[in-house]
Amino acid sequence: MNAKWLIRCGLASLMLFVFASLSSNGIPINAEAATGPQGDQPPALPVKVLTLRFTAAPAEPPTIEPAGDTVVFKVNAVGKVTGDLDGTLSERVTQIAGGGVNYPIAPVNKVEPITTFFTIKTSTGTIEGYFWGTFYYPAQGYPDATVRQHGQVLSVTPAYANLYLAEVYYDGVVDFEIKGDTQIPLGDSGTLVIAPR
Repeated sequence: MNAKWLIRCGLASLMLFVFASLSSNGIPINAEAATGPQGDQPPALPVKVLTLRFTAAPAEPPTIEPAGDTVVFKVNAVGKVTGDLDGTLSERVTQIAGGGVNYPIAPVNKVEPITTFFTIKTSTGTIEGYFWGTFYYPAQGYPDATVRQHGQVLSVTPAYANLYLAEVYYDGVVDFEIKGDTQIPLGDSGTLVIAPR
């Protein structure tokens, strides 16, 4: 029993020594995960909080399917990001709203949930994730909606390895046009903040 305990203590000490040595030499512990197939390091990995401006518009008309007293509203939007990263943005948005067959004209001060899967592509690599939050129709600026969402990065290519599981904050406005008894989304714009863990 004492021999097993000593072996375990020895292994734990060895692991702590290796970890401390790597850290003191400035070698990131996850460096191997961020190397390419030939072992070369990708360009400088971002280590700060990233702030991006975005604009996007529907890539095709939204789908609206009745589900009892509600509708399932889905739209795919494409656009661009600028700021700390420059590239393209694609969004897959889902909402469930009351109102029957058409996407209803929302009353002022209505709050609805919203979920989004997103992909950011740059010349260096790709970042994918999700966010979810609230869709709010304030009196000022109506029929446009204010949207606040929060989520996480779920997948990255090597250039963005240290953004894996980063927190993502969406602060935007969705522009609408009212036609008859339907609200038509024209696009969204705002700020994305990506905060590494």
